[in-house]
Amino acid sequence: MVSKIIAMAKSLLGEPLPQSEEEPLTRLSQAAFDEWNGRLLPEITPENCADALVLACAWTALSGLVAAREAAEPFLAFTAGELSVSYGKNGREDTASRLLKQAERLMAPYTRDNGFFFRGVRG
Repeated sequence: MVSKIIAMAKSLLGEPLPQSEEEPLTRLSQAAFDEWNGRLLPEITPENCADALVLACAWTALSGLVAAREAAEPFLAFTAGELSVSYGKNGREDTASRLLKQAERLMAPYTRDNGFFFRGVRG
């Protein structure tokens, strides 16, 4: 299934994947599969939700790849009088966050709710 996830992620990328990112994408895809597989409801198998799982894992892996690209890109900024110039931070962080949110929504029917809850707090 991981090979399907990698293929899906590459097709969604919209640009050729640089050779230097092949291994990171493979590892991110495996990690995404492991994460989503671990969150599946007891009565759900990866095969039961394969289409959704592959897409959610691809979005999750791409989120990690986009975040890594963001971290590797330098951020330069300076201001001179009324002129302000900045380079970097081109919205990749927002893109990574949106990809994860899409994956969460897609997998919601198949996974346990890992939301926040209070335990032992008196109201």
